Amino acid sequence: MEHRVVPTSRKKDYTVLFRFMAETTSCSSDVTKMDQEIMEVNVAVAHEKIKNGALLLDVRELDEIEMLAFDVESQILISVSELSIKHTELPTDREIIVGCHSGNRSLKMTRFLMDQNFNNVYNMKGGIRDWMGQGLPVKWEE
Repeated sequence: MEHRVVPTSRKKDYTVLFRFMAETTSCSSDVTKMDQEIMEVNVAVAHEKIKNGALLLDVRELDEIEMLAFDVESQILISVSELSIKHTELPTDREIIVGCHSGNRSLKMTRFLMDQNFNNVYNMKGGIRDWMGQGLPVKWEE
């Protein structure tokens, strides 16, 4: 496992995200905020919501997005590694669809946003993998 040194000024932000990720992936019987149900949508519903004004939040890393990207107008790119710092840049008055490659990272980040009091946030089940499989618009590196 590779370890990175996190600058002191950012340690607090990373600590919040890492603690959150550890809590939501542990097998502990302790209940934090897991009683609040995560809303999920399939890719077809996500596409419709985005066409009707929802914002797509792509939480994949930049190198992934450069190879294959959602081709929609209303999107913002904030990777998992930056979301704990940049989530305050997201609008609170719009629906947000969180997407990634397969729906796993976006599920955790949807929970994170809910814990930050975002009420209108949905996980996109299946991510860009299912999006592309359904023939929805994508861009890729040639």
